[in-house]
Amino acid sequence: MGRHKKNPVYSYFSKNIDKDRAQCLVEGCGESLVGFHAGNMERHMKSQHPTEHTEIIKLKSQGQYEPAVKKIRMTSNIGNSSNLIQKNLNDMFVKKQISIKITKQIIIDACVELVTVNGRPFTLIEDSGFRKLLDPVLEGFNDKFAINSQNIRNQISPAAQKIRQEITKIVENRLICLKMDCVTRHDRSILGVNIQIIHNDELVLKTLAMIELKIRHTGENLKNEVFSLLNRYNIDKEQIYTVTTDNGANMVKMVDLMSKEEDIDEDNGNEIEENESEENENEANPVDFSNEILNIVNELDVHTGNKPNLTSSIRCSAHTLQLCVLSSLKTPTIQKQISRARNSIKKLRTPNVLKCIKALKLRKPVIDIPTRWNSTYDMLKSLTNLKDFYYDHSDIIEINISDYDWNCFTTILTSLEPAKVATIKLQNNAVTLGDFYGIWMQCYAETKKINSTITNALCVAMETRELVLLQNEVFLSAIYLDARYQCLLSADCKIKAIKHLCKVWEAQEYLVTRNGTQDQLLQNNSPTNNEENSDIEIDDDLEELIKTKSQTPGEEPSTSRQPCETGDVQKFILLESFGLTPRLHHKTNILQWWISQKESKPELYKLAVTVLAVPSTQVSVERSFSGVKFILSDLRTSLDENILEDIMVIRGNN
Repeated sequence: MGRHKKNPVYSYFSKNIDKDRAQCLVEGCGESLVGFHAGNMERHMKSQHPTEHTEIIKLKSQGQYEPAVKKIRMTSNIGNSSNLIQKNLNDMFVKKQISIKITKQIIIDACVELVTVNGRPFTLIEDSGFRKLLDPVLEGFNDKFAINSQNIRNQISPAAQKIRQEITKIVENRLICLKMDCVTRHDRSILGVNIQIIHNDELVLKTLAMIELKIRHTGENLKNEVFSLLNRYNIDKEQIYTVTTDNGANMVKMVDLMSKEEDIDEDNGNEIEENESEENENEANPVDFSNEILNIVNELDVHTGNKPNLTSSIRCSAHTLQLCVLSSLKTPTIQKQISRARNSIKKLRTPNVLKCIKALKLRKPVIDIPTRWNSTYDMLKSLTNLKDFYYDHSDIIEINISDYDWNCFTTILTSLEPAKVATIKLQNNAVTLGDFYGIWMQCYAETKKINSTITNALCVAMETRELVLLQNEVFLSAIYLDARYQCLLSADCKIKAIKHLCKVWEAQEYLVTRNGTQDQLLQNNSPTNNEENSDIEIDDDLEELIKTKSQTPGEEPSTSRQPCETGDVQKFILLESFGLTPRLHHKTNILQWWISQKESKPELYKLAVTVLAVPSTQVSVERSFSGVKFILSDLRTSLDENILEDIMVIRGNN
């Protein structure tokens, strides 16, 4: 007779002697084990039922035997098949639980991010799949905390307002640079406004608003909308240093109106031709709408309490380059070849030909938008890439492209290549006016090397535009404080730049002292690097061009060397002495260089961070418009204008 079984683990299993198996009696388990070995049973209890296993160990240590608790015993009898109960398959598996650290605010912020930064519709919050993920988390809070589309919608405005408050604090009593553009989406006109400044030694880009316009887009109306927007950020008119726009007549007129102290009559935003107006120094109140030189009518004088008026217009450099290229493509011969290429692309995009192209895993040819030369370049590129395909399948292609045509296509591509590369470089948000000047010069130099009808016309157009650029006081000031390209300025241009920088200097002092605040520009404790470009690159084509075009040292200006109109000789002398700074290599990071000069040239550093922040393009606004297309989709055309603006503020400043 065998020993009496005293192990308490046996009370958790029923026996089937005929089948030599033991079945677990713990509720919801029912697993069947081979044999009646206590060791196997204990291992099962340890891995699947740790709570019961702890009780078993406790009973064994006390030498006691107690039957299993009634509430976990199975009532079925293994030996009696009539009493067996069929179980649900899900009951056979142990449901594991996980523990995560999360707060209510994290959940709210995540949902807000979904409908703003990620561009998802508010209905996502109510989707069944999302609720299956969200509801178990909400149940873990054991209170009435709920998430739905309505309360997430209510969180958008406070989140946007928090961002606006942060921007308001950053721009307090500082000169700022604006970027603006307009777009139409689903018959809704939207004005995008960005701001660009240097804050804590970094170039900062912020989205102020995406305003839906329900009025005519005249210069006067746009000016009023912009001033109303700036008031929300406590930005005064005196803080507006530059406004970067495209060549749209209404945009140009808007900046002209913003720069005037007195209101002037609106003339419906008629086109303002470049270089038409001339400076009239003898007129008491000159009316000059020239957009390359925006004359400052009222001279800044801190000592007499006059408010500064520096608002200047900056043309988008990418758009300026585009106008140069478009003018070089207007000859009848070039237009004829482009038209021929366009017709060829249309034939290649027919269904039968396109099937062959896809079968060979070649790229589908693209067709251009006639007003955008970049798309024309891409069209010609895709066409020349299919040259071999054309010769191999000429029997199914209903076009005849001669060798002369192919040579013309290649010549156009080669002629536009430098401008294409320059345009891509100008897409960067951190392009300063000095960087733009370097890109412009390099594009001109490489284009000049190519002798063709297009390049000759393009060089002439760029030379004409460059003369206009060198009349812009803001542009001259930015180049003067950029030791990479300062040597390219004539003595007259340097004097103009110094006088303008004197006005900027006094405008900064006025903004700082008007409310009795302290200057914050030099209080950043970030470490400075005093090593001046130990890694200088070797000379290249652009470096050689700069050396060739450098002005002869010691050249006397033709204009008077009289200090700036404010009479502050010390400022003038300090700025003039900067002209003796050794030239830097064109690949030097000019912002980092000025950071390294913060302690040795604190006054000039404050000027530099204002001038270097002037944006040369408004491509960041156009990128924001891509977000508008994503948010204001075909399925969300009725989105409320206030919600749309709040979403774009959050998305643009993420």
